Amino acid sequence: TGAACPTCGVEHGGQLVGRQSKLGRTFWGCNRWPDCNFVSWKKPLAQPCPACGGGLVEQSGTRAPRTQCGGTFPLK
Repeated sequence: TGAACPTCGVEHGGQLVGRQSKLGRTFWGCNRWPDCNFVSWKKPLAQPCPACGGGLVEQSGTRAPRTQCGGTFPLK
C-alpha cells in the first residue's frame, strides 16, 4: 500500500498489506504479524493528507469511494 505501520513502522520497518479474513472480507494489517498486531478495515492510501500531512484512508460511500484523513498512517 505504500503506508508504514503506525505501530511499528518507524522502529522496525513494518508496512501495511492487504489480507483476507476467514469470512473473505479484506482488511489491512502489518506485514510483521504476529510480532505486530495492528489491523484496519479502512484501506490506507499512498498519498499524504493535504491538511495535516498524515496518511489518507479510503472510506466507502453510498455512490463512490471517498478519502478521509487517517492521521495515524505515516507515509514513507
